[in-house]
Amino acid sequence: MSKESIKLARIKKSCHVVGIVTKVIFIICVVLTVLALTSGIVFAANHKTLNSSIEKLMESFSSGDASNAVAYSASVYSSSGGGLLNKDFITNFDSSVPAIKEAINETPYSVAISMYSFAAALIIAMTALSMFLLFSVFSFIEKEDTPFSDRALKKLLVSLIIIDVVIGLTSSPGFGVIGGLITWAVYTIMDYGRTLQIQSDETL
Repeated sequence: MSKESIKLARIKKSCHVVGIVTKVIFIICVVLTVLALTSGIVFAANHKTLNSSIEKLMESFSSGDASNAVAYSASVYSSSGGGLLNKDFITNFDSSVPAIKEAINETPYSVAISMYSFAAALIIAMTALSMFLLFSVFSFIEKEDTPFSDRALKKLLVSLIIIDVVIGLTSSPGFGVIGGLITWAVYTIMDYGRTLQIQSDETL
């Protein structure tokens, strides 16, 4: 077996391993997305009952019953200004839809958890999309005769651009820009490899 064949076999093996890992993460993200969506729907549909239960848990802690770990966690998180679970934060949220505004005023905790669940579902779904794109790229490269083919290069570029957009939307624009620079660097490296591959094929 030639050195090129050995190196190509190593590349295919590494792509296979990465493909498996990204596929597993993708499946996990899909499951978590479904769970987050289900949680958001449940809290939105039963906001009155669940909000009452949450308030009772927090009251049980404030009255001295520290044995309830859920009440303790909710109370500490809320009293420390805990983001979406902060009652002042959610009640100050304005909406032009009367039904939503009424739900926020009457059941702030349920609405907060529902909003958080839907937001988490969106972020995890975007992560799942990123993992699926990476899986498709590495699986494609694994099946190609060379990792520097035009199709592999285009597929990699499109996937990385989409992932950069996802990073910019879910994390911050700054990270998206950094990802874009990395994508540009990876593309130039791969394009140079493609050029060398063409020259090698022409020599042979």
